[in-house]
Amino acid sequence: MENQFNLNNNKKSSVKQIVIAILLLLVVVGGVVGAGSWLIQYQKGLKNPPESALIKIEPTSTPEKVISPTVIPLSKEEIKVRILNGSETIGEAGEIKKLLEDDGYIIIETDNYDKTVDNTIISHTASVSSQMVVEIKKLLEKTFSPVKISTDSQPTSVDLEIITGKNRL
Repeated sequence: MENQFNLNNNKKSSVKQIVIAILLLLVVVGGVVGAGSWLIQYQKGLKNPPESALIKIEPTSTPEKVISPTVIPLSKEEIKVRILNGSETIGEAGEIKKLLEDDGYIIIETDNYDKTVDNTIISHTASVSSQMVVEIKKLLEKTFSPVKISTDSQPTSVDLEIITGKNRL
């Protein structure tokens, strides 16, 4: 009987050990599954954080360097000059053409202006130096007074344009 008691005891302790081993295995598996689930959720949170957790980084605009071309002033022989007669005097553009050609300028066009103006006006592009504009103004002031330099508009298809006015001396 004692043998049987020992055998029953051994069976009971074996069953206990198996139950404990199964419980322990379940706890370990549960821990691994729980940790794996937590890790997956954590990584999803890193990849797709909530809107409130996002830091918005906006690029700052860097100013672009604007390289403006250097304008090299033209010489007298290179300047394209147009003379328009804005006075009521016939042949006046031709007279001014001769005056400027005698000083070395090349006149490419003379014509009548579409209306009569009071004062003689010089307009020019940036390729004509201010020194040259002043020289032309002085030449014209032998015939007209005053001679105005226009900064409002630039001529098209020529470098310098003279519109003679009714202000002849």
